[in-house]
Amino acid sequence: MYHRVADISFDPWRLAVSPANFAEQMDVVCKHFNPVPLAELTANPRSTPRSRTVAVTFDDGYRDSLEDAKPVLERYGIPATVFVASGYVGSSRDFWWDELERICFTGEFDSRTDVPGLDVNPALEPSDLYLDLWQQLRSHRFDARRELLDELEKAARVPPTTSPNTMTTEELAELADGGLVEIGGHTVNHPSLPMLSSEEQYEEIHGSRIQLEQVVGRPVTSFCHPHGDFTRESAELVREAGYERSCVSVPGPVRAGVDPFQIPRRRAENWRGDEFGWHLSRFFR
Repeated sequence: MYHRVADISFDPWRLAVSPANFAEQMDVVCKHFNPVPLAELTANPRSTPRSRTVAVTFDDGYRDSLEDAKPVLERYGIPATVFVASGYVGSSRDFWWDELERICFTGEFDSRTDVPGLDVNPALEPSDLYLDLWQQLRSHRFDARRELLDELEKAARVPPTTSPNTMTTEELAELADGGLVEIGGHTVNHPSLPMLSSEEQYEEIHGSRIQLEQVVGRPVTSFCHPHGDFTRESAELVREAGYERSCVSVPGPVRAGVDPFQIPRRRAENWRGDEFGWHLSRFFR
């Protein structure tokens, strides 16, 4: 499980792998493991432990999946699935957590900073302020959270971004071109699904598939739960929405009898190739 292939200075959740380390990791996968498409992995899980079979996945849909990850995948012939939050495609805005980071690290906060609906503590260091506000914003619905971010941006005197890290529709189509990279659903707005009603969950899950299919021109059959949050109901709604499989963020091997709508994954961290190979080999043992 990957999220970003990028050199970034602030990464509290350890979700970014540098381009250099990602290239080393894919070299290890190519030489010592058996990379297959996600659909093939789940079609024959019995062979996984013996053959050291792996599937590579990315969450969210950052532009660096196209610019930094895809060239490496093509170099080694490694298939991958990129789960995309469709509502951010073609948007002029970053993912909300990246907007929050920009505000916290570049904003000018003072003791008079006041955003109704948020408890803003200007005395905190930027990293602590980010984590505090992230916890508060995560529980809000998409529209309410966007309004709060707009107000926070104004209060901190931060100009809107002109170069978001999300993809345009043309870039998403380019990412899917060639067939090596599968595009999967990741909801429309990246909510925590268990916080929504059944009807709202279905709209997010199904809407993502429809929107992505219109861009890539092929069926979208794989899904991933945002934030790793899921329930039995949300997993069943993924099935009802027309997907054939979905991934969660629970670490573990894909064994015989795995629920195709609760496929476990192991997160790859920003390791050099040798350390990555050690972790992956240990995981199979």
